[in-house]
Amino acid sequence: MTEQTKLLLSVNLIHNLLEEPTTLPAKTQRAARAAAQDLANRCWFNAGWHAANPDGELKGSASTAKLQEEMAPLLELLQTRRRPKRGKGRPTKDEIDGRDALVIMEYLSDRSGKSLASIIDTGIRERGYALDKTKTTAAHVKRIERIIEKLKNQQPKTNNVLIFRPRKPTGR
Repeated sequence: MTEQTKLLLSVNLIHNLLEEPTTLPAKTQRAARAAAQDLANRCWFNAGWHAANPDGELKGSASTAKLQEEMAPLLELLQTRRRPKRGKGRPTKDEIDGRDALVIMEYLSDRSGKSLASIIDTGIRERGYALDKTKTTAAHVKRIERIIEKLKNQQPKTNNVLIFRPRKPTGR
């Protein structure tokens, strides 16, 4: 792998680390983003230089050695301050699994009056839905009914939604 490819992979890694949750203060994170943008610009210049002139050596702040030297501390900082990913356990309340979403969409759009259990059974057997085959249909039905109930009771998450209440009758 060429040095320029390693540089571009490092820039991509920095970009991905900046998108993940971190324990860095906001001011430090803004500074890291600015430094990463500057490094990325110089890395792309470096890659373009070496593509046009593979035998020539680039000098200055965009040289390969200088970029690797400046990138190492930023990568180390972002990797050490990265927040750990959520482990196994109960999923967050706002997410609906894609497999469950398929069943829910079919159930809510069904006009023939099929039961949720029959939709789940045909989904597993005929349509190839990747639901857990070791669980009973009743367990799937119970889980999906809970999700549908949550969706029905969900309040809007924005503050710019006005709730109109019925007018109180006046005493006239």
